[in-house]
Amino acid sequence: LALSELPKLPKFPRYGPTTIQRFYKNGMPLISLLLIPLLFIILVILLVRFMVGRRRKFAEELEDWETEFAKTRMKFKDLYYATKGFKKKGLLGSGGFGSVYIGVMPKTKKKIAVKRVSNESRQGLKEFLSEIVSIGRM
Repeated sequence: LALSELPKLPKFPRYGPTTIQRFYKNGMPLISLLLIPLLFIILVILLVRFMVGRRRKFAEELEDWETEFAKTRMKFKDLYYATKGFKKKGLLGSGGFGSVYIGVMPKTKKKIAVKRVSNESRQGLKEFLSEIVSIGRM
């Protein structure tokens, strides 16, 4: 038999693209158009929440009586880092106004003692101010 005498193969019906191919062609761009901006918005919201929480953690409130001592006043953030977060490991002792912690100022490497005033303090504002003034004179 010659090759030309062989019967021709039947034509198979042509099917369209597979389901996966159709998904990548039609559905994937739509999903990516919705998903990418949504993920970006979620990321921005999480970043804003983190920054607001951090700002609240180190918020400063200046009391009326503090204006007189504003020159020697330190930021809470600096004291927080100097005492490594007021952890029990750095606790020197407790008194009527609160607890005293040891720390090292990050920039100057100077050792400090920080009294963190407790909200349940048993003493008044006058006693606290007199203690601050007397310690400041040392």
